[in-house]
Amino acid sequence: MVPDFIEDQNGVEVPFQEINNIFAQSSYHQKLASMPRYDRFRPANVTPAEWIRWLGADVDNFKHMQLTYKLTWYFLEEHEKAHTTNLNEDEKKILLMTSLVHDWGEAFTGDISFDLKTEAHEKEEILRLRQILAELLGNRFSETIRNQLAETALSRNSKLGSMFNIIERIGYMRTCLNAWGARPTAKEVSLKNAFGWLASNVAGNQIPPLLNVIEKYPPVRKYLGGVRGRINDLFLNMPTDIFNNHPEDQRGGQAKKFADAKKVWIESEYGQGPDY
Repeated sequence: MVPDFIEDQNGVEVPFQEINNIFAQSSYHQKLASMPRYDRFRPANVTPAEWIRWLGADVDNFKHMQLTYKLTWYFLEEHEKAHTTNLNEDEKKILLMTSLVHDWGEAFTGDISFDLKTEAHEKEEILRLRQILAELLGNRFSETIRNQLAETALSRNSKLGSMFNIIERIGYMRTCLNAWGARPTAKEVSLKNAFGWLASNVAGNQIPPLLNVIEKYPPVRKYLGGVRGRINDLFLNMPTDIFNNHPEDQRGGQAKKFADAKKVWIESEYGQGPDY
C-alpha cells in the first residue's frame, strides 16, 4: 500500500494534503505562484496565466508540486505491482512528502531550466528549502526528517534522491509532450515556436537518462511505452531551425544533444516498429 500520511515528532498522523495546505497558507505560496515554470521559453506576448492554460498544472509552480505528488504515488504503486520496490514504509513517506516540498526554495530563486542550473543555483535552493522547512514545519517535524526531505529533493546520489530525480524527469517529459501536442493548435507563430523549443530542449535532456533506468525502474518502462508514439512524432517532426532560439554559440551543442537523444531513442525498444 502507498501511504497517505506521515507521522510528526509526536507520533501524530499528518495527511500529506495538510503539508500542502501549510505551504498554501504561507507568504511563500504567493511568491511561488507568481512565477510560472519554463518561463524561459514563454513568448513576451503570452501572459503567465495563458502559458499555464496552454501547458497545464505542471507549469504553475505551486500546482507542480501537487502533480509531482501524484506522479510519485503512481511511481510507488507501479513498483509495488511489479514487486520491485525496495523501500520501507518510512522511505515511501519521505519520498511522498518530498514531492510536496521539493520546490519550496524556488520561492526565492525562481524556476531555473534543467540545463541552465549550476552548482551555485543548487546550493542556494537547498539553503532556502532548509530555511522554509524549518520555519513552516520545525514545530512538528524533527531536524532529521527535514534533512531527509532536503537531501531527497536535491541530492541525486542518495537512494531516495536518485529515485526522486527520475520521478521529476517523468514530470519534465509530461510537460514536454503537452507542449509538443499543443503546437499544432497554436495560431501564433511565436507560441508554436515556443512549444517546439521547449519540447526539443526537454527531450534532449531527459530521454537518455530515462532510457538508462528502464531496467531498474519498471514504472519508467511503462510510462515510456505509453507515450512512445508521441515521442516518436516529436523526434521525427521537430523543425531543424528550432535550435536558433538558443544563443548563437550554443546552437550547435543543443542540436547535437537533441540528435544524440534521438539516436538512442530510435535504437531503443521504443523507437522500432510502426511508429517509425
